[in-house]
Parts: sequence; structure tokens; C-alpha cells
Amino acid sequence: MSAVLTFDMGATNCKAVMARFDGAHMTLHDVYRFPNRPIWAGGRYFWDFDALLRGVKYALTRAYEADNSLVSYAFDTWGCCFGFLDQNGRLLDRPAHYMDPFFKGSLKLVSRYVKPYQLFQLNGSEHTDNATVSQLAAYKELMPELFGQTAAILPTPNLFQYFLTGEKALDETLAAIGGLMDQDTRRLNEQVLGLLGFKKELFPALGRSGTVLGNISNAVAKELGIPRLQADMAAGHDTAGAAFAILGKDTEAAYLSCGTWSLMGIHTPNVNVSEYAFVNAYCNELDIGGGNRINRGVCGLFVYQQCLNEWKDAGEALDYVALNRMVQESRPFMAYLDLEDGYFFGAGNMERRILDYLLKTGQPLPDSHGQMMRIVLESLAMKHRELFLGLEKLKGTSIETVRAAGGGTKNHFLMQATANAIGKPVLLCSSDCSAIGNAAAQLVANEELHGWDDARNLIEDSFPAEVLLPDDTAIWQEEYQRYLQVVNAEKRIYEE
Repeated sequence: MSAVLTFDMGATNCKAVMARFDGAHMTLHDVYRFPNRPIWAGGRYFWDFDALLRGVKYALTRAYEADNSLVSYAFDTWGCCFGFLDQNGRLLDRPAHYMDPFFKGSLKLVSRYVKPYQLFQLNGSEHTDNATVSQLAAYKELMPELFGQTAAILPTPNLFQYFLTGEKALDETLAAIGGLMDQDTRRLNEQVLGLLGFKKELFPALGRSGTVLGNISNAVAKELGIPRLQADMAAGHDTAGAAFAILGKDTEAAYLSCGTWSLMGIHTPNVNVSEYAFVNAYCNELDIGGGNRINRGVCGLFVYQQCLNEWKDAGEALDYVALNRMVQESRPFMAYLDLEDGYFFGAGNMERRILDYLLKTGQPLPDSHGQMMRIVLESLAMKHRELFLGLEKLKGTSIETVRAAGGGTKNHFLMQATANAIGKPVLLCSSDCSAIGNAAAQLVANEELHGWDDARNLIEDSFPAEVLLPDDTAIWQEEYQRYLQVVNAEKRIYEE
């Protein structure tokens, strides 16, 4: 029996999960969970990296105390974000949150140097204000003094590893979604770097999932009272590891990773840089088991989470269970939101934003928290249908099932609504698929599994899926047309 530790760092919550492998099956065991509380400072929005690193170190200590057969650990995190190191290896500033208002309009800066569709053909990646290339362009243009002091740029998981091991790397899954990579050759895209004026020397060597990075440094091992555990490279982008675990052996299905963000995609043999993919905001990502994935990400449960936090901060005794019970008791199909509207992408005042949107679009206003959240969840289910239909067009054939995972799968109302809206079975995989993909990559790196096919088989055997069949599909298809009328009539009404 061997054990590996996965750090699944989410945008709102982080968890350290121990995976034990007996040669035939994998089991998961929670070690420690801790909140991710971004902070406002000087009108900007940052990750509290110091607090997160303290949580990571405490989890490493607890994990080794719980099981001294622990062999290795690895990180997966949200995408897009990074930290700047100076020539002495010091962090120059807190890593910025992807919702930091500093990045508003940064895509326009990128467009000065390369047209959006030309850039998409070069890197196949998402092009938004919060994409890595856009964030870097904002720093280079608006904070040249900080950019000038920078000796290395590390994505978030590699930043954690650096402060534990002293080793620098650039996770390939994050380089890919960040627009820094040629996804055909799996190398840094020097043409993109050149067009945007980014020096190649700022980026460490690419690190591949399923490989060994190094070991915890002597200093950190002594500080924590643990051995110099092996540091592995998992898929640094949580969605990449989750998608691998969600699909398992069923690479013909669509996958849905549902949490703060919802990402739906399919496995493809090659990168797709078609005009349809670009216009409809589908982007390519590396599949850690080989090939490519094309998916589209939208605001998922972020709006729901923001509202719940606002109400709790105001002193209301609410939690997910109580709020979902109120949702079930509320009126169906009352109104719809376009959760891709930029108006919903900022933190704070989310209830007010929803009410403003409903007033602007001439829809009825909810009279309870439960009714408001039903509007949010039904709108998200409709958005999932929109993504699914786009994927079928890209694939060129029908897709028969959706395999879903992530924290959102614990919301039964949302998952059943998604099955109803799409009209296809939804298979609920483990809510810990990011951790499962992370652990599988470590077992490959540690040579306990003989490659990615073994990893797929292990996941399939260890974590059976629950099937949700669609219901009331005719009503949902009819309502989908009304949803389209609402969101298309006022498309991005708040964007300048």
C-alpha cells in the first residue's frame, strides 16, 4: 500500500487529500481543508498567497503524521494566475486574482500587437481579459517597473512548489491555457512571446504531468519535521486533471467540470482553431493522457457562492443545504440570466447585480433567496445545454452522454436540471476528480502505474459513476428558446 498527497487548490476552498493505492484500487481520504480568501488592497484583488502556503505546510505535516508511508505530493490549482520572482527568488507582489479589476481591458492591449483570431490560430487558447497573456500584457504596459524587476514568472502551482522545493518549472497545462504554448509541438510558443514582447528567459522549462520535479528542501523539511518528500508534477490546471479522471476510458463522452467555473468539453485528436471555435469562445487544452481537449468555460457557481457569502456576512443563518431546499420549493422558469455577461464577473454586490440585470431585461423579480437561486441554477443548466450543442457541432456527430464532476455535482438540483436541459444522461463522477487526476499523475510519475492507460483503468475500477436520466425534456427544450431570446436580446448589455 502506497500513499500520495494531492493538493487541490480551488478558487474558494482548498483541500489536501490522501490517495492510497493497493495495486488494484485507489481510495481517497481527506487530510485537511482550508478556505481560500482573496483580499482587496489598494483597489486591487489578490490571492492571499502567504495564508495559502501556511495551509499547505500544515497539511503536509498532518498528512505525514497520518501515514508515514507517504511518498510524494503534487498541486493542481485554478488557471491563468502567476507570481513574479526577482533575481533572488523573492516574490515581488502578491499574485493577482483573475477577477482583479486591474485586468479590465487588458485584451485590448494584446490586440495592439496581434489580432485576436491570428493569436487563436497560433495558440488555440482562450482570449479574455483574465487570460495569462492578457494579464502579462497589462503588467508590462501599466507596471513596467515591476515587470523590469522580474527574473522568473511561475504559474500558481509551480509557485507553491518553488517555495517548498526551490525548483522552478512552468506547468505545461497552464502554459497551454495561458496562451504561451504551441500545443502541437508542446513547446513554448516563441512566435507569441515575440509578438507580445515577452522574453523567453522569464519562463522556466516546461514541466510535464506524470514526472518528478524534485524534493522538499532541507530547510522546509526541518521546519515541518517531515522527510524530504518527493514533489511530483500533476496537471497543474485542475480542469486538466479533472477532465482526465472524468472521462476515464469513455473518451467519446462530453465532460463537465462544474464548480466556481463550469467547463464543458470533448477529447479530440488535434487542436481545433476553426473560425467557429474562435467565434463561440471554445479553446484548446492539453490532454495529459495524449491528444487535445476543446472546451468552453463559463461562470459556474460563482454567482451562487457570492450571493450565499453576502447573505451569511449579513448575519443570515444560511448554508448550501438550506438554500437548496428553498430552491426546490420555488417557482420554475421564472426568469433567466446570461451568466457570461461581464456584469457578473466581479466580486461583491452580486444580489444587486442580479436584480439590475432582471430589471434591465424586463423580467420579474424574485421575492426570496430561494427563488433568486433557482433563477441562477436554471440559467446555468441552460448554459450547459448551449455549450453541449456547440460541442456536437465541433465534433460533427451526436454526443450520447455527459460525464460530470466537481463540487457542483453535489448540487442535485443543478445536475438534474442539466440532464433535463441537455436531454441526455448525465453520469455523476466523483466530486474529487481533480484530486483523482492529480493522484493518478503521481502514480505514473512514481512508476506504480505503467502509463496513462493504466491510470484510466484504475480510475474506472475505483470510482463508479451515478447515472441521472433526463426528465421533462420537452418543457426544457421549449424553455431553452425563451432563455435564448432573453440572453440574445441584451447580450453583454453591461460591457462598455
